Amino acid sequence: MLRRRKNINLSEIAWVDAMPGVRQKPIWHDKETKRRVALARFDPGAQLPRHKHVGDELIFVIEGSMPMSPARCLAGNMNYRPNGCTHTVSTKNAATVFALVTGGVEMMK
Repeated sequence: MLRRRKNINLSEIAWVDAMPGVRQKPIWHDKETKRRVALARFDPGAQLPRHKHVGDELIFVIEGSMPMSPARCLAGNMNYRPNGCTHTVSTKNAATVFALVTGGVEMMK
């Protein structure tokens, strides 16, 4: 399959509700490799359930802050989670992040 370069106009991509308190703007997705890029907005108090990454995750905090081990990740900084990382995500205050994920996600009990 031939892949072509392209410009992506973010204003043309709608925000979609991912779960209560979390909206995403899916920017790019490769179904074969499960790699994807998205913007995500977290309302105050929003929480993602515990999950495990099957691939790496790189998060850039655009605004707000998020608790990410080993410390809170503030706007302008990045957090890296390696393949196999199990975690939750929550925000006391709102946050907007740019996420690059290189594989799937398994929900945990």
